[in-house]
Amino acid sequence: MKSWIFGLVALFVLGSVVGVQSANADPILLRLSDSASGISCTLTDGAAVAIGGCSGSDGIALVGGISWSTSIGSWAVTTDTGLGSTLLGPASMDLSFLGMHVGPTPSTLTIEFTQTFTSPAFSGYKLGIGGTVGAGEIVTYGAFVDNSNTAFGKPASGQIGSTLVFSTPGAYSGSTSGSGGGANSPYSLTQVVTITSNGLATSASSGDATVDAPEPNSLVLLGMGLAGIAGALRLRSKSK
Repeated sequence: MKSWIFGLVALFVLGSVVGVQSANADPILLRLSDSASGISCTLTDGAAVAIGGCSGSDGIALVGGISWSTSIGSWAVTTDTGLGSTLLGPASMDLSFLGMHVGPTPSTLTIEFTQTFTSPAFSGYKLGIGGTVGAGEIVTYGAFVDNSNTAFGKPASGQIGSTLVFSTPGAYSGSTSGSGGGANSPYSLTQVVTITSNGLATSASSGDATVDAPEPNSLVLLGMGLAGIAGALRLRSKSK
């Protein structure tokens, strides 16, 4: 009799894993803004044309990922790839970026990666980033939870931890964590990276920024499910 109980528990856990993964089919968008020109462009997952006039299309065929290479204002090259929770797991995002500034005009490139209808909610989140700061540039990173589920929502009360700032040329890395003001499902998650150039020389900064929920993810649940199945099979074999 116990073997059937273990079997039902295992099936429930496995079903929960599938449900969590299905719930992570979150719409994602990538937005670039240049402070000097005032230009702002947005690319939606799978879109062939960006809104705002910037060239380039989504270079990733998978749902849940955006890869975009374009130019905007005085930023001659900006290459960005955002992966959402559909590919990475609950409340997980990854934004890799590179921005090259040219010309004599100081400017800030803002890179925003957002996903809406994020679920489930977690009590806390952690951020990490690492990369290279170009000469004469400053890189910042922050992330936000928005319980109104608004794309690119950045309420002050929803900021996760503190803004990370890097101004020394060369390699950098850092991390922070926080509750993001708590979250009610569904909600939006937004990563914000800025690269500020003093305009004195052609320079480039790059990096990889992540946000994760420091809770057991679907792989842990899957392991629990497999353990439950193994236990059920052992008990069943003993009862024969």
